[in-house]
Amino acid sequence: MGPLLRAGALIPLLPCVALALRPFLVVVDPGHGGRDPGACWRGLREKDLTLRIARRLKGELRRRGILCRLTRESDRYLSPRRRARLARRWGADCFISIHANAAPPGCRRRGASVYVRRPNPLAWEVLRCLREVTRLELVHPRRAELAVLRDLRVPALLVEVGYIDNPAEAWRLYTARFQRRLAAAIRRAVERCCPLEPLRVHRVRRGDTLW
Repeated sequence: MGPLLRAGALIPLLPCVALALRPFLVVVDPGHGGRDPGACWRGLREKDLTLRIARRLKGELRRRGILCRLTRESDRYLSPRRRARLARRWGADCFISIHANAAPPGCRRRGASVYVRRPNPLAWEVLRCLREVTRLELVHPRRAELAVLRDLRVPALLVEVGYIDNPAEAWRLYTARFQRRLAAAIRRAVERCCPLEPLRVHRVRRGDTLW
């Protein structure tokens, strides 16, 4: 048994903090849900699509040994701030909110895009990886004051995977094959950009040991 670390006893020999490892946690947020269907087109609902893609992304990450939690696992409503609070409570290292877009009446648009409140490398990497599997509407992350991202201090982004009211995109978005490709692209971005075991600060307290 190692010696107890008494408060102040080893200050000349040890720093006041020690570094501890913990698993990297990705929080994935399926947009909308419950009474909020999101964008709708010909019977297709954004809330259903986002949950399917989020579940596939969770599976992709877990198969690579990366810890992942979803803000919702079923069709239920959560406010944007509640989603952010969950991510903070769980100790998220990054936050990815999944959505699908809809064009204004009379417009026809297509392509994926990424929105951020503060620029971060993960957002750029997600765009690069999405470019490998789908068309992009925006070639760089766009800054936006989104409520779901506002209270987060970790890399956070909102991904619009495409336009639910574009017939060609909607057909692809609702196929399992394309959903898997989108999920795999986002997973690759997480692997390339995020350390899987980040160092965390642990303050030495009375009664701690070296072993």
